[in-house]
Amino acid sequence: MYKRLLCITALTTSMLAGSALAAERVSIGTGGTGGLFYVIGAGISEVLNKHMPDTTARAEVTGASVENNHRVASGQMTLGLSSSSTLYEAKHGEGPFNVSGVLDVAAIAYLYPAVLQVATIDGEGIDSFDDLKGKRVSMGPPGSNAAVLATRLFEEHGVFADITPRFLSYTEGVQALVSGQVDATVVLAGAPTAALIDLDSQKDMKLLSADPGKLEALTEKYPFYQSYSLPAGTYPDVTEPVLVVNDPAILFTSGKEDQTKIYNITKSIFEHLDELGAVHPRPPRSRSKPHRRRPSRCTPVLTSTSLKRKVSRSQHEADDLEKSASYVPQTGPKEQIIVSGIYACAAVAIAALVLYGAYYGGITALILRSLFFSLVSGAALAYFAIARKSIVTRTVLYCLSIIALVPGPYLWHSYLDILMRGAMSVPTDIWVFAALMVIAFVFVWLAVGRALIVMMSLALLYAYYGYLIPGEYGHGGYDFSRLTSTLLLSTEGVYGTPMGVAVSYIFLFGLFGALLTRIGTGEVFVDIARGLTGRVQGGPGLSAALSSALLGSLNGSAVANVVTTGTFTIPLMKKVGYSAKLAGAIEAAASSAGQIMPPVMGAAAFLMAEIIGIPYAEVALAALVPALLYVLALMISVRLEAGRLGLERDSEAGLKLLAATLRTRGYLLLPLVVLIGLMMAGHSPTQAAVVGLVAGLLISPWKAATRINLVDLVAACKDTLTATMPIVAAVASAGVIIGVLNLTGMGLMVSGLIIEVGGGNLWAILLLTALASFILGMGLPTSAAYLLLAVLVAPAMTQLGMAPISAHMFIFYFGLVSAITPPVALAAYAAATISGARPNETAVESMRLGFVKLLVPFLFVTMPGILLIGSALNIVLAIVLATLATISMSIGFAGWLRDNLSAVTRLLFVIAAVLIAWPETVSNTSPLVLGARATGLLILIALCIRIFGRRSLLGSPKLL
Repeated sequence: MYKRLLCITALTTSMLAGSALAAERVSIGTGGTGGLFYVIGAGISEVLNKHMPDTTARAEVTGASVENNHRVASGQMTLGLSSSSTLYEAKHGEGPFNVSGVLDVAAIAYLYPAVLQVATIDGEGIDSFDDLKGKRVSMGPPGSNAAVLATRLFEEHGVFADITPRFLSYTEGVQALVSGQVDATVVLAGAPTAALIDLDSQKDMKLLSADPGKLEALTEKYPFYQSYSLPAGTYPDVTEPVLVVNDPAILFTSGKEDQTKIYNITKSIFEHLDELGAVHPRPPRSRSKPHRRRPSRCTPVLTSTSLKRKVSRSQHEADDLEKSASYVPQTGPKEQIIVSGIYACAAVAIAALVLYGAYYGGITALILRSLFFSLVSGAALAYFAIARKSIVTRTVLYCLSIIALVPGPYLWHSYLDILMRGAMSVPTDIWVFAALMVIAFVFVWLAVGRALIVMMSLALLYAYYGYLIPGEYGHGGYDFSRLTSTLLLSTEGVYGTPMGVAVSYIFLFGLFGALLTRIGTGEVFVDIARGLTGRVQGGPGLSAALSSALLGSLNGSAVANVVTTGTFTIPLMKKVGYSAKLAGAIEAAASSAGQIMPPVMGAAAFLMAEIIGIPYAEVALAALVPALLYVLALMISVRLEAGRLGLERDSEAGLKLLAATLRTRGYLLLPLVVLIGLMMAGHSPTQAAVVGLVAGLLISPWKAATRINLVDLVAACKDTLTATMPIVAAVASAGVIIGVLNLTGMGLMVSGLIIEVGGGNLWAILLLTALASFILGMGLPTSAAYLLLAVLVAPAMTQLGMAPISAHMFIFYFGLVSAITPPVALAAYAAATISGARPNETAVESMRLGFVKLLVPFLFVTMPGILLIGSALNIVLAIVLATLATISMSIGFAGWLRDNLSAVTRLLFVIAAVLIAWPETVSNTSPLVLGARATGLLILIALCIRIFGRRSLLGSPKLL
């Protein structure tokens, strides 16, 4: 395996070297992937690459304004994006530059107004700045431009001394406002911004308008600020202009750069402003209000990357993992007791940290995630050590376990200092980063396998030695200092959004499930499902699939849905005979319906409405039929799998069992009722889970059989930690890989190649777009991947004849498929944690069950009627043909219909599906198209008659 990988790497390098271009490299310092700087920088690089053939431009992830000024002034970057205030301080050696002194930087252009928006909930009694007295206000990250500007603005209004400041990121601030943890939140960004779009879709948002006199005084005191009137209609709830303060976004360069070069770059940018302007579209001035149900976890535009990257292991690696997973102690009793005690303490500490962060919030993402990883990795290395025979190996692992506890507390202690120097690393940071990499490599090796080690190594080697690669695939090279800034000191690396998912969802809901399992709620859930569906073959699987899909339609998050409903549905399916792999796959596939099923489809769907310029209701309506096709295929697959497995009907099940269960043990469902009720009431899933845990503890003493003690609570924490260790290791490795992908700008190059390689061929562009959406879906959150492709690729698709909503829905679907498709498969890995199956096997199985997500997007082109586009007749024909094709494909993939199907029969079902969904519009009446579809229908009818007809005549089908 590794020899083949090295050969491929060498061949690729040789090809790149052979195609070297004498292009001049232009590097653009942007910001984190969660900010508009990143998208603007990506747009600028795309414009330069397209219109300046002799230039290879690349947008690079940075710590934003402060770091950009340092790196541009030192010649490490050609261009940078900065706030006006930071650029002013750099030129005058003030603020964060008082140590480094005056920097030789020069502004090129005013890009867009970055305005400080103070948001609250309408009807809460906060109508002006004076009403903020005595209130809790999220000020943005500590030391950030937002926090500094908000402090100055509140001081000018005379309210700062009377508020309770909370220093949260924009996403965290919005979530805290929705859940009632703060009373107002500030966002410094171009308007409209995704965080407030999400807020406005959940609550009746109100923006506070500044006092004109106070604002004038502020701009006189600080000349780099400006007054700005936010127009009515910027957000649906903003019906009147809002007076805000503007800290403009500036494009700048070094005073030492060649002026002719900068002139040509600037000229190219301004000659193509229409292309760059599409990056940040204005919303339509009048549109219907989006559905008010709150998404479970709203993902704002370009939040830090949301994924967990894993790769398949060889059988040898899997066997090694399985052997190590037994963790048979190889030490003496005293050592076992000591390590077990330390492990239990770590598990309790992790649970306390996660519970506090989930309910109270207020812990900055970098601090929370780094502390979490330090505790988990430290406990894990001690856990693995105890199974090793060699005393030398155990000693090394114990030492590494202690070292693993360093990065989290170090970042906590140094956080303000890191912010003030713009995440520019110092020697101590580099040493901590080196330690973190050693810990990550060993942890991943022991918990996941060697394949991810190879991928991490290749990523780091590319980052460090990429300057040796000629042409557009090379870069200027990144030393340890730069890698430290990205992978350690920001939420773009090890501590990215995937680690946030592990903290906020996977561990928390794993603990929730472990506790309820111990008090007996899982058994109650099983018996209720037996009472309702036990007399139907595969009934529990059907019940689990349908309930997960329906709940996912309310919260819009695959992972949140898996960890919410999977806690109960997966044990239920395993009990009635489904394998652990299949049970986890069914849950993952059903839960991933959430982001494609109305009424709530996640933040990317709201952004789609904004970009296309149509009401959100139209987007949701267009998505309805494809989502129903997905659920139909899943239900058919689950029912046929039950038949293939020969699952028996439960003779003891029925209404009597249901009534007895509810009468004697129904009270054990209270935690689940609390969880779902709070989520539907608008509380965050994390808060709801904490309250559900408390409800479980309160009801457990009611009967002796359900009573739990302190030992049981500690055991639940330990079980949860053990189950989540492989997931946390995979997340950490993904952080390294994705961090390098974003730092070097490789992810953005994929979309640019689509148009170049695809040319004018629609199907070539579709296939390449699907690949790019999938790749970006691994490297960026859904909304980020969607927005970039919507700007860079969707216009080319529409120019080739696709309807705008078809093009955008195509991108949307393939950006989501990574939730169940290796090597990311976040939803599948979360389900595997609960089911106990191997993650990648679960992901492959869930991909088979959820095949509609991979195939239906192509029908958006040939059968736009399933998006309710066209005449009534075309819509009906498209829905009928798509439904028949889905049914036929589901049977072919399942391989069972009343009996096991032969390979030939399965192939014929698949062929019938392809012919029915022939890649031409339903209005095409050419003989070839009509003949293909008629042939497909005849094959499907003949197969059904053969199977069902012969069974009715002869008692059993004769298989082909």
